[in-house]
Amino acid sequence: MRLRVTVPLIALAMAGIGCAPEPTVLARVGDDLITTDDLVAAGEGLERNYPFPADTAKRRLLDDLVRRALLERQARALGYDREPGYALAVARTELPYLTDALFKDEVGGAPKVSDDEVRAFYRQRGTETHARLMYIADAGGARNALEALRAGEDFGAVADRHSVPGSVPSGGDVGYLPPGTLMDPLDDYLRTKPAGWVSEAVPAPGHAFIVMQVLDRRPREQPAFAAESTQLRDMLSQRKQRVLAQRILENLRRQYHVRPSPGGTQFLFQKLTPLRAPSFLGPDARPTMPSFTDEEYARPLVEWDGGRYTVREALDDLQTASQRPMLSMLPQIQEFVESQALQRVAVSEARRRGLHLKPDLAARLKGRRAEWLVNRLYERQVVPRARVEDWQLRQIFERRQREFVVTDEVRIRHVAAADSALAESLAAGSRAAGGGLAQRAQALGLRCEETTVRVAQHPPRWSELEDLFTTMSPGQIAGPLPHRGGWLVVELLARREHLPTWERLDGLQQRSVAEEALSQQREAIFAALIDSLRAVTRPLAVHEEGLKRVPWPLRPAGAPASAS
Repeated sequence: MRLRVTVPLIALAMAGIGCAPEPTVLARVGDDLITTDDLVAAGEGLERNYPFPADTAKRRLLDDLVRRALLERQARALGYDREPGYALAVARTELPYLTDALFKDEVGGAPKVSDDEVRAFYRQRGTETHARLMYIADAGGARNALEALRAGEDFGAVADRHSVPGSVPSGGDVGYLPPGTLMDPLDDYLRTKPAGWVSEAVPAPGHAFIVMQVLDRRPREQPAFAAESTQLRDMLSQRKQRVLAQRILENLRRQYHVRPSPGGTQFLFQKLTPLRAPSFLGPDARPTMPSFTDEEYARPLVEWDGGRYTVREALDDLQTASQRPMLSMLPQIQEFVESQALQRVAVSEARRRGLHLKPDLAARLKGRRAEWLVNRLYERQVVPRARVEDWQLRQIFERRQREFVVTDEVRIRHVAAADSALAESLAAGSRAAGGGLAQRAQALGLRCEETTVRVAQHPPRWSELEDLFTTMSPGQIAGPLPHRGGWLVVELLARREHLPTWERLDGLQQRSVAEEALSQQREAIFAALIDSLRAVTRPLAVHEEGLKRVPWPLRPAGAPASAS
């Protein structure tokens, strides 16, 4: 069971970092070099995008990197790397890569899980526990909830009153849970505490607290050990990784003296009040982003030795984060802000250790920076120049005209049945007979009718089947279909249709054609830009011999070759 509360977690990539040989230069684009590290960083895991023989696939990938280098050089020449958005994009790009690199450097590899641990975990999961939970926003609420329980109030009633709305089911009843479902120490309580036992308030992510009640325990059926062992090993590994991650973050917190700025998060919470409408401002209020002064943007929320995390950074992270806190919950915003700040601290520590200079990581960071610049170049130099002429629209329309065919009317046989099993027997028997719906219906004592449906007039009886009529072929049988409280089997006998003119297409269809035309124009402009850059860039060379020695599928430099 996962509580529906936003808890930012930093993912761990636990593979070890080994020493790598000097990368081979595969191409020169002006002063820029493309190496084997760049090739691996760009293509590893994406080999399926190059479904060609190995030599051709590698050359296609390298050609893509040459084009990227040409475009990146042009973007830098135009000053796009000096825009504020570039620095922000670089910082955002570094976060996941450098935090992962720091964890790798800190722990040296994935945590080991022994066979005995997996078997013991499997045995534990042979029992499941019925539990109730409260997820309470702050310490004061947790104290009040515990006092109510000690006074004899029902756990479910207290949970409904004190839990964060939407965090747990009604009454806090989360059902039967197997071991491995909750965080420690709750998971340990789940396995060991007797029926009726109620925990104290256990600190939880988001400055919140959880209170648990154990109701009862029962045997749990589970697949054979052999079928479950891999998944159980992964679960144990992930639990160990989370413990390691929290330990590393706590060490960083102490080492860099990470501390919240007085009143900072409370200020942000108050400023974001308009975004919490309508719950705070009434049902007719529309959420709007509040305005901030430059001084407010620069206000620190968290500080540490050598750095700070500001309101501007938090607002940007709130807009782009995959897991956002509930803006109505100050503790969740505090947890989010502190988590984001600790990631910045982790980046600082990774850079202090020089991890960003390791060849494989440096190549990945280089690639992400280049992608941002290429995208900005495309937005500025390609998109605004794309223009579509009327003749281009009509040319694409003529090619795609069959997609927009309009069905005027259809002639159908149809049989209605009150019983779904009878309707299924009718449909299956008719298909087996190659389209004998009338004969099969007669054999089953059902009435078969023929009807002409003028689809263009949208008759009420048949409107819900219009899409079906436009996709069926003559002789095809469809069903059983739920229809007017019963079941319907339909055979298409004939269809009359026409091809519309461009002027008769609806707005959505015309926009589809226009988007394709624009896309073609942009591709042509983009290709012409690349060709022009290729013509003036010197030196521009590919080293074929070095490319031949690159393995395919790709693997990181220094990684052992698979035995074959």
